[in-house]
Amino acid sequence: MSTKTTGKPTSSEDRIVKMVFQALQAELSAQLQAISQLQARVGDIQGGLEALAGQIAVLEALGGQVTELERGSQGSSPRPHISPPDKYNGVSKQLADQFISQVEAAAKFERFRDERQKVLWAQLYLSGLALMWSCIIMTSVDNTALNPWCFWLGGMAH
Repeated sequence: MSTKTTGKPTSSEDRIVKMVFQALQAELSAQLQAISQLQARVGDIQGGLEALAGQIAVLEALGGQVTELERGSQGSSPRPHISPPDKYNGVSKQLADQFISQVEAAAKFERFRDERQKVLWAQLYLSGLALMWSCIIMTSVDNTALNPWCFWLGGMAH
């Protein structure tokens, strides 16, 4: 840096330093904004991962239920066929009533080891909020409950 006899920078040097400083400030601001955007994306991803973890837990529970159903149905003899109930996702009360009627009718033509297995079978026809609600109902059932099927039907009807 050349200086005058006083040892102070010249005005052209001042302008250069000021321009470099402003450029560095602008770059720093841009980098901070990019970091902020990345942090927001990381938060979104974390939220998505938490939602996926919940869905995985439900799927794992269903997988166990399917395995239990498969074990219970091995070696059974042929039986009359009735259409399975329509899938129910928990959207409307009217569809809930229709689903419960269909499940009760179809369950009469299925063979179950016990009442709990009947509930597991019915859960195969649920999705979304209805499936989550059903899982909540069944986790609140005491293992000594006299009739888990009736308890489940009552919970699904409300």
